Amino acid sequence: MKKEVADLLSYLDSSDTEEKSAAIADIALLLEMNTFILNGANIATMEEEFKKFLDEELLSIRLSIEEQKEIVDELIERICAKDELSSSMFWAIGKSHASVGFPRLTEVIKRYWKTFDDKTSYQSMIALENFIDHYYNRSLMEKLLPMDEEIMDFVRIKSESSNEKVAELANRILNGLC
Repeated sequence: MKKEVADLLSYLDSSDTEEKSAAIADIALLLEMNTFILNGANIATMEEEFKKFLDEELLSIRLSIEEQKEIVDELIERICAKDELSSSMFWAIGKSHASVGFPRLTEVIKRYWKTFDDKTSYQSMIALENFIDHYYNRSLMEKLLPMDEEIMDFVRIKSESSNEKVAELANRILNGLC
């Protein structure tokens, strides 16, 4: 793992919530920029777009699929340990390459969704929607179908949530899959 990435991940151990949140945001942006590049976007264009958000040392980092897996695995480990910022970590996972994030995301949702609060449910579904959009936009729906029944149960149940934002998102996902 690149030193800068390892340093960034070390901030996830901080007891300072703001510092930890900033690290998660940087991780998400780093994953997103590199996902665009891995999907064929122009590097110079991505650097220009992301320089508003990322420090110079992070801006120049190129992550392989394998390196993205390491980062996502670290986030998953913390989610499974019930980190107080798990919902933000789901958001970051949703910025990773679909081949990395989608299988790991669905694995965690299947295992823990019954314990999710509204914020965690929402962010995990945002990540799920990102991956569904990725596959849909590339005419790769067979990667999603058949969607695991446990994931579909999660989304169906959340579509009836008393939290309007969660229910709206779940219904949008369901409508997008039909």
